[in-house]
Amino acid sequence: MTASFVDHVAGRTGTPLDIVVIGGSLTGLMHGIVAKRLGHNVRILERYESSTREGQAAGISAMEYGTEYLKKYDLLSETPYAVSCAGVQILDKNAKVKLQIARPLTMSSWNVLYYRLRANFDGLTSSYCPKAPGSAGNDGKAIYEHGKQVTEVKFDGATIVVEYADDTGGGSLAPDLVIAADGSTSRIRQMLLPDLHFTYAGYAIWRGTVLERDVSEATRNVFQTKTNLMTVNGGYLAVYTIPGENGTIKPGERLLNYVWYCNYPEDSRELAAAMTDVDGKRHNNTLPIGKMSSTVWNKQKAIATEKLPPPFVELIHKTIQPFITVVRDIASPQAAFYDGRLLLVGDALTPFRPHVACSTNQAALNALLLEKLLRGEINLAQWERQVLGYAHVTRLRSITWGSWYQVGYLAWAIDRAKYLYAATVQKTSENISGTQATLGSFERKQDAMRHLPGHEYIGESIAGREHWLCKVRFHMYSIWLFTYSDLKTIVGPKTAFGVLSALRPCVFGISTTDTSLNVVSRVPVVAFWTWINLLPFAISNQCQPEAIQEDNLNKPWRPLPAKRLTPEQAKRLMFVLYPIACLTSAYIGGIWQCLALIALGYWYNNRNGADANFITRNFINACGFVCYTSGALEVSIGQRLPLELSLMQWFSIVGLVVFSTVQTQDMFDQAGDSLRGRRTVPLVIGDGPSRWSIAVPMAVWCLFVPYYWGMSTSGYVVPVSLALVVIVRTLTKRSVKDDKLTFRVWNIWLVSLYLLPLLGSVAGLS
Repeated sequence: MTASFVDHVAGRTGTPLDIVVIGGSLTGLMHGIVAKRLGHNVRILERYESSTREGQAAGISAMEYGTEYLKKYDLLSETPYAVSCAGVQILDKNAKVKLQIARPLTMSSWNVLYYRLRANFDGLTSSYCPKAPGSAGNDGKAIYEHGKQVTEVKFDGATIVVEYADDTGGGSLAPDLVIAADGSTSRIRQMLLPDLHFTYAGYAIWRGTVLERDVSEATRNVFQTKTNLMTVNGGYLAVYTIPGENGTIKPGERLLNYVWYCNYPEDSRELAAAMTDVDGKRHNNTLPIGKMSSTVWNKQKAIATEKLPPPFVELIHKTIQPFITVVRDIASPQAAFYDGRLLLVGDALTPFRPHVACSTNQAALNALLLEKLLRGEINLAQWERQVLGYAHVTRLRSITWGSWYQVGYLAWAIDRAKYLYAATVQKTSENISGTQATLGSFERKQDAMRHLPGHEYIGESIAGREHWLCKVRFHMYSIWLFTYSDLKTIVGPKTAFGVLSALRPCVFGISTTDTSLNVVSRVPVVAFWTWINLLPFAISNQCQPEAIQEDNLNKPWRPLPAKRLTPEQAKRLMFVLYPIACLTSAYIGGIWQCLALIALGYWYNNRNGADANFITRNFINACGFVCYTSGALEVSIGQRLPLELSLMQWFSIVGLVVFSTVQTQDMFDQAGDSLRGRRTVPLVIGDGPSRWSIAVPMAVWCLFVPYYWGMSTSGYVVPVSLALVVIVRTLTKRSVKDDKLTFRVWNIWLVSLYLLPLLGSVAGLS
């Protein structure tokens, strides 16, 4: 791959970069300080009109990356910035302690960190930091400009230009590097990714603070300078202590900060009223401090009085300036743009739900990785992989928390499975890049609530592979990753074919006494047969040197590019699996299909069958599809397939459909196939003609197959509709991402064809 601009200039000395940071909150300041300390010239553009900032009463937990960052870059280290929290306590509905967790936390606030970072960046003095620190030695220039609203970022292939508006008419800058740190509602992210939109999480957060001395001694005794959690119907509350005005941590002058999660339908009147300020303006994300309607707040206080125990009621009623934030999700799939000249960081990259309190931690991690990038210790691809990996996993973790408390167990179980998978993949990514040695890896990421019901921390399973059970899990997961890409395209559709066809075997001249219930009960067995026969083929395919090179580009999470095992180990595993697949097939059915798949796999992977020409490639694919479908059917009915004419005709039709349209899978992988020297349809006849080579056969097959099975007009609707979707997308949507989605729809279309014998027979019976 061609080195990016950042890779070219990283590590050079004597020539400082001109860097513009868009956004002057915590993330922007952290990145600005790093760049300044490395000797680069930094200009922060902040849209807020004044250097005096409101922190929205935001409590912040200084987790491992935040602590590491401040230890390294904060020159005011002798001044405390946080309240030491003794641990976590879970309260029951009467505010009695039912569980205590000895997990010390460090709790700070947005205001304290903002003014502290400003003092370190450009020497701003304030009541929080009356005296600015001196220079660290080789600092570059640091300029913080407020009242600058960035309106456009342009790149012509060589120069990046930042345009902004202000009260003097605006202007433009042409820096070497732009860091976009403009928060969760990032304007820059919207410019770069206009099709990326927020999704509503289903709930909002009421927030506020109260001075310790303003609450009763009984309430103070309940909360005890700890993080307190209490569940209520449709949500939960968290209360913890943060520094008070001017950063004081003196008892009595500190603040009790609370967050109260409440569920609301997106179109509910309650949410609309809560997000409408005293001036009648509707806010989409956060209702600012001081703008809440007294009617709305009085109603919320009444709800608190009805549902909450006295200590919480007292906090709610004594809150002078409450505010509310709607929880929304969004995640950028990319962090580096314009040849590495623009980096998207912090909440601008991916905001998290507040449950995990990791936004500042993400900002610190991104900044620490920026240092390594600018020093040349990692390249841009490694930087991006790390920041995206952390963002992805932590976002899923925050969603898992939300599902547990706000939705229910089933949603939590699904979201937790996604999180576990993502965490393991990210661990692999860290091992590849090697950054965890200095920045702390996932096994060090422990949140305060790790022992809460349903949130058992998984770090042990990742970090503790020394234990034999964890080693087994690690290697089993490596095996799973070999076929992960094929679950939706091979295992799922072929299992569906076998089971659906077995529900009406008489259509194919098959005589059986099996009931439909017996057939359905074999679904796991059919899926396993398909998977165990796919697995050695996938390993053989991914062991090729060209395949490893291609996967490094497109699928770095696969076992071989991720270095979970060596090619030699993978080949040994493959030779073990072939006999297992044969023995399995001999026992449950599909032995001849298994042997045919082994022969086809050898032709495809070892005898240049996939690369020589697209006709051979498509033919092998078609034969493979027929083997998987016929084998799945044989396992589904529990007996050898007869040589019936109708059955042979149906398999021939399936093979022809695949042969003439399977190049759909080649459209999104042209870069990788070109790297491997393959002669696929789009690489031989061109992208445009190859798209028509898919569209025309699909238009024929979507009409012919329903006709072959004698379907009524209604029987044409689904296959024709899905075919039209594939045809239109193939001809009009030509990005890699779009072609991947089109291929998935193509597989769904195949399943709709697999349904036709069953539907036709049912219609005939009726």
